[in-house]
Amino acid sequence: MKKYIFGLILFLTACTVAPMSGNLPETFLASHTGNIDDGGILTKKPCGPPCFRNITVGITSEKDVVVKIKSDETFSKCSAFDHTTQSGVRGITCRSISIGFDSSDIVEMILFYPTTIIMLSQVIDSYGTPDGVDVGYINLTDSPPRVAMTLWYSSLQTKIYLLQDGNQFFANPDSKVDRVSYFEKGTYNQLRLSFSDNIVDWRGYESYKITTK
Repeated sequence: MKKYIFGLILFLTACTVAPMSGNLPETFLASHTGNIDDGGILTKKPCGPPCFRNITVGITSEKDVVVKIKSDETFSKCSAFDHTTQSGVRGITCRSISIGFDSSDIVEMILFYPTTIIMLSQVIDSYGTPDGVDVGYINLTDSPPRVAMTLWYSSLQTKIYLLQDGNQFFANPDSKVDRVSYFEKGTYNQLRLSFSDNIVDWRGYESYKITTK
């Protein structure tokens, strides 16, 4: 279980993973535009969390995902990856999008980077205050300190990430969303449990110290 959770964390750390043999050849759909816009997180078009481009965690099959992405300009430069031996994670990665599958070939996780600006205030206006937040360092070699705040929305099976330079995170209405991830309910609950010691209550727009240990 620990190895699997670690694999999920790696999945969330970077959207570009090494392509492996699978249903899609490398650089598949290279001609598509790859314009994600808000990914539906605010507009709910064509669907809202935990659904992305009519792909829903815990419901959509791998076979249906391949059919959908072939006809959707949002998906560009896609390839399959298989890290089941190392971490138990397998899926498809596209430009600024990753989709992971469970052992039954059902979508387990979706991660995407919006191509339009989304502010923290817009998220809270749409979904209310998060159920909890955690703050941790982003380890980048030869770079100034940078931290990430994660917003946990349990009813949506969703995590939303915001980045900021410094040694703590100052949440303000204009803080910008970096990426969004959706999880199958059981997987979300596993992640939430694994981070339980690091999650603190949302206290409003103020400064948050590092919570990850």
